[in-house]
Amino acid sequence: MKRISTSTKSVDKFGAGKHGFTNGNAVAGIPATDLEDSWFDHVQEEICAVIEAGGLALDGTNRAQLLAVLRSSFGSFSGYSNIPASRALTAADIGQALWLGGAGIVLTLPTPASLGVQVGKAVTVFGNAYTGSIAAGAGANINYTSNNDGAITIASGQTATFVAVTGSTWQVVHSTAAMEKNADFAGLIGVNGWRRQPGGKITQEGSGVTDANGKLTITFPTSFINSGVSYKIVAMHSGAGAAIVIEISTSRSLSGTVLQAFSFSGAPLGAGNTIEWIATGY
Repeated sequence: MKRISTSTKSVDKFGAGKHGFTNGNAVAGIPATDLEDSWFDHVQEEICAVIEAGGLALDGTNRAQLLAVLRSSFGSFSGYSNIPASRALTAADIGQALWLGGAGIVLTLPTPASLGVQVGKAVTVFGNAYTGSIAAGAGANINYTSNNDGAITIASGQTATFVAVTGSTWQVVHSTAAMEKNADFAGLIGVNGWRRQPGGKITQEGSGVTDANGKLTITFPTSFINSGVSYKIVAMHSGAGAAIVIEISTSRSLSGTVLQAFSFSGAPLGAGNTIEWIATGY
């Protein structure tokens, strides 16, 4: 960009070296500013460059394209649209907040390159009253925590923002959807599993069969990490007959403990008794 530099410019109009335009004054003998093609070329290309960098094709019938790009670039959505049926997203959707307008809607994200979308551009989808999903189109990747997580489910009340990071990849950011992928909720699903809560608390659960002495040695699926805070464990006998299960507290460590099953009369049970347990702590 440059300021007007013709010989009839208004010198220092906006400060030292900041020349401007004048309509002239015939009585005072001041000529109007002569215009030059290079200055208008500068203005045109500066504005067009911003619009095109924002992913829009120039449209001579639309006088709000620069505004739309600036809103999108400075954190405001370029628009808000209700999506009533499954479809592939288009370039016009990028920068918008999209609302799933029905149950089971699947929105397909093509590659950023195929949409003409530059790196850094984003689209936000929210569920409001419905649950739907965002799926990767042909050749596209959707990454949450790993390479190509595939479809992301967005339940009622959840949102997710998808940012173009390469010509083929969208990265999920600012998401309340698929929180099981978030490290704050890391865990393991299985017979013996665990789940971490955002505050750091860990809940673990599992089951096992007693040995000949009625004992079950537990190795936690993941170790508790804070030796200064005790975890709590609850266990029960699962199967025919009644039994009492206790923890042998002297055996406890951050990585496991030992449980023992007794009959109501106080006699240790033998082998083959199933014990189910839940432990929670830090």
